[in-house]
Amino acid sequence: MKITNVSAAFVPAPKIGPFWQNWLGQLPVRIETDAGITGYGMGAGGSAGVAVVCSVLRSTIRGQDPANVEQLWRQMYEMTMAFGQKGLAIMAISGVDHALWDIRAKVADKPLAELLGGKVGQKIPIYAALLADHEGVQKAIDQGYRAVKPQLMYLNPQTERNEVVAWAKDARRRLGPDGKIMLDFGMRWGVEPTVKLDAEIYEHGIEWLEEPVWPDEWEEYEELVRRCRIPIAGGEHEFTAKAFERIIDHKLHHVVQPDPSWCGGMTTLVEIYRKAKAAGVKVRPHRGSEIWGLHAVAAFDDEPMAEMGRGWIDYEEGAPKTEHGYKTLSNRPGYGVEFPKSLNWVSEALSPPSSGG
Repeated sequence: MKITNVSAAFVPAPKIGPFWQNWLGQLPVRIETDAGITGYGMGAGGSAGVAVVCSVLRSTIRGQDPANVEQLWRQMYEMTMAFGQKGLAIMAISGVDHALWDIRAKVADKPLAELLGGKVGQKIPIYAALLADHEGVQKAIDQGYRAVKPQLMYLNPQTERNEVVAWAKDARRRLGPDGKIMLDFGMRWGVEPTVKLDAEIYEHGIEWLEEPVWPDEWEEYEELVRRCRIPIAGGEHEFTAKAFERIIDHKLHHVVQPDPSWCGGMTTLVEIYRKAKAAGVKVRPHRGSEIWGLHAVAAFDDEPMAEMGRGWIDYEEGAPKTEHGYKTLSNRPGYGVEFPKSLNWVSEALSPPSSGG
């Protein structure tokens, strides 16, 4: 089997203020083969990501056997090394990698979760990501969710910490002792406010404190892990298994949260799960209930739980819906989804110049 074409399409996110995903968000990818099998994947990078997929990555893998997924990942990484290693280039590789895994599972005529050693059909609990207001918690409970995570990046850690304490106390009252509560700081709180909050809300049984500081503030994460009693989580904005290896080996997070569509795709996600399991670190993929993470959650998590997906992505045909706080994978081969032909698919970017620079 040979790859005959690689294409990508950018579907902008709704414009919600100065949000980077308005311009550089999720990126559907499609790989076609001479055997008539088509693979679908999701990356990111917006129009710039389309250019990376349809130029460097397309020229790298076209004509090759899609079965060599890990080898093709390495080739794409090497071809983007000069301008990649993290960020947009790895996001683009993620989409291509997922499409290759989709083909691999379709050739095996299995759902990807089964190919990875898991099973489909079980109900996987989903946790709701919401704003830090009391009405949002109750609405999530009424919809069947038993786990919630407010986004605190919009609150001032110096002046509004008491509001978070009150929210946590109220959320625990509403959810009861068995409900799960996580807090997402959106990289904007800093060490001291987080440590103070940790002491004030520990009694409410919080699962983790997510991204209190910037991803590359290694020393600050070391301090947070040392001083906080609540587990520290992060990794949503990190890329490649090598980077997560450093996080895991240096014990910078108790919970790692790679985004399947950003971190390097399923090839990277499989390696992160392997490294984390060996070190006793928990993996909770960012937006893990999206189909690109849910198969890994079903395959590798002993106690699966996944974050709700991006609400604006409504064009994945065949993706499971959340019902009463749970999702269930189907037995369709591969990821079990397709993208509509009506998307603005691009197959070829601008041709490179005749001589190098």
